[in-house]
Amino acid sequence: IPDRIAELRKKVGDKPIRYGVISHHHGDHVLGVPAYAAEEAKIVTVAAHESTLRAAAGEGADPEFVLVEGSMVLGDGDRRIEIHDVGPTPHTEHLLVAYLPEQGIIFEADHIAVPQTGPLPPAISNTKALDKAMSDRGMRVSTIVGAHSPRILTIDDMKAALEKESKTRVAAQ
Repeated sequence: IPDRIAELRKKVGDKPIRYGVISHHHGDHVLGVPAYAAEEAKIVTVAAHESTLRAAAGEGADPEFVLVEGSMVLGDGDRRIEIHDVGPTPHTEHLLVAYLPEQGIIFEADHIAVPQTGPLPPAISNTKALDKAMSDRGMRVSTIVGAHSPRILTIDDMKAALEKESKTRVAAQ
């Protein structure tokens, strides 16, 4: 996360980071908590994950938490970001995604298996859960940014993976 913060600052200058959204409580997703705490950013999570994230912040750190109950909106008048708890999913009970409705961009973690190159494999159960969550919430997503791959997907990429999963399931029957 410190490297990502440095890259972000190259683009936006030395603006303060006000929030660090932690998608869920798994070990590979809480690594940014100390960096956000050092920035004095508020940590956005769900109540069920607060104690895990507080421990991840490190000894002596006392970050401020903003707890999401269902969804919340962050904005400054010019920009709007929605944070949604799309859980329960097959992966975890609570899982936050960040959605930029004006741009049609969603940031997700662990919903889609995204290889660095080549075609996407058939959708996994988490992909189906994300698709349903986006539909249930009326999200008009065009771009999908994932936590584990630098590869950015389109909604058509995700729909193709869902279609592959359906065909694979039918063929197996």
